Amino acid sequence: MHIFVPTLFTLLRIAVTPFVVMAIFAGQWALVLGLFSFGIVTDFLDGFLARKFNAETQFGALFDPVADKIFLVSSFAAIVFSSPIPLVPVWFLYFLVFREFCLLSLGAFVLFFNKNNLQARRLLLPSLWGKASTFFLSVFFIFVCTVYLIYYVDVQIAVQISGMVKAIAFPATASIAIYSLISYLSRAIVFYTQLR
Repeated sequence: MHIFVPTLFTLLRIAVTPFVVMAIFAGQWALVLGLFSFGIVTDFLDGFLARKFNAETQFGALFDPVADKIFLVSSFAAIVFSSPIPLVPVWFLYFLVFREFCLLSLGAFVLFFNKNNLQARRLLLPSLWGKASTFFLSVFFIFVCTVYLIYYVDVQIAVQISGMVKAIAFPATASIAIYSLISYLSRAIVFYTQLR
């Protein structure tokens, strides 16, 4: 029974994604914050419970990152095209899609062509920078939604805070996301160079 509980939380994260997107397009920012926070909690719980009950499975190890990508990219895509203040540039959304495509493509290559190679399979595991990127993206998303929530209460305060978001929060988040991709690609290049 324990083995299915972490997977259930992973599936819940995917299930809540369309509701986050719909809430964003409806401008229900308090609801967005609640649903997105729920998704983040499921991300923590599936990993925590899998380790606690020794219920880590190959399916969970592969499917959990996919759920993260669906959840985060969909949320950012909705916020780019439906927001009162443009705090997330379109190019960053394209970068996120490109990054996740690269990670999934490399993961699929490893899975299908080197699935019996333990060192190759380690490439599928999220790196420290990958985890940091997911964390900062999540915090940044919550920060942006909070600004939008404030916007409908006091426009001037929201505009002032948005300046800090553009000057500090976004560059920091984007830098970590970009470096996480570079780090992952570097690991893959070093590994396949050693194979030759």
